Amino acid sequence: MQVSLLFLLAVAILLSVQGYYFGYVRPPVVLAWLQQATFIISTFLLVPVLVYVLLNQSGAVKRLAETGIRPYPRITESVGVANGFGENPTWVFEVDATVNEVREFYQAKANTGDWTLQNDAGVFLSFKKGEATMTIAYRQGVSGNTLIYLLKNNSSQVQ
Repeated sequence: MQVSLLFLLAVAILLSVQGYYFGYVRPPVVLAWLQQATFIISTFLLVPVLVYVLLNQSGAVKRLAETGIRPYPRITESVGVANGFGENPTWVFEVDATVNEVREFYQAKANTGDWTLQNDAGVFLSFKKGEATMTIAYRQGVSGNTLIYLLKNNSSQVQ
């Protein structure tokens, strides 16, 4: 789970409590509506969305493993809402590794199961299994490195 989202969830919960207290329990003479709006937006919008994203992030590695591609062992956290749902799922993880370490890991057959390596373009690896294609992309960033998994189920596409 993304630590920054956990912190944001804590802030949203605190805003909810503060908005409830100053909007309903001890409303000020002016601007009570602002405190009530804070309570409603935090409680019924921010908190549920953050909880939903965090719960989905917690199962992202497991969903990736179910594809037959072994998740890179030095994944530090799932990032954002790209956590492996849908017809053509995408996963984004922050990793503690270099591009060469990731390439070596996925070039070993034990880590890719019955997926066959189709293309090795340095920062991109492309695997195929039946009609499905799995692309693994590595991105080096300023604050951390990112590993992106894109699964395309070609059998479900209209020709």
